[in-house]
Amino acid sequence: GTAQFVVGGSGSPHPKNDDGAPEELREQREELERRADASDEEVRRLRQGAWAALALMALEVTGGLLTNSMALVAESLHLFSDCSGFILSIWTIDLMRMRATSQFSYGLQQAGALGTLLST
Repeated sequence: GTAQFVVGGSGSPHPKNDDGAPEELREQREELERRADASDEEVRRLRQGAWAALALMALEVTGGLLTNSMALVAESLHLFSDCSGFILSIWTIDLMRMRATSQFSYGLQQAGALGTLLST
């Protein structure tokens, strides 16, 4: 489409698209969509890691209980910690991908900082 120039409050021209949105907002929207596509692959890998950790955890608990090995049971608890980190990461990414609303005008992009804090 064609770009129109509108004089803003500061007197500087701001290019606008056919849909009326400023050019820089359109570029930001496109960047967020590219990030969302990339994060789909990341979430898929995190889910695979979480399922693998859960499967190994179940095997270690079973093996530890059958052989009376406290080391295997302790290792399964370590895997539980890893798995909870994967699940927290998936949940955080899902929150960060939520669209902006009237209550959360920037969406929940800062959920990543809280997710990082909780996973440490």
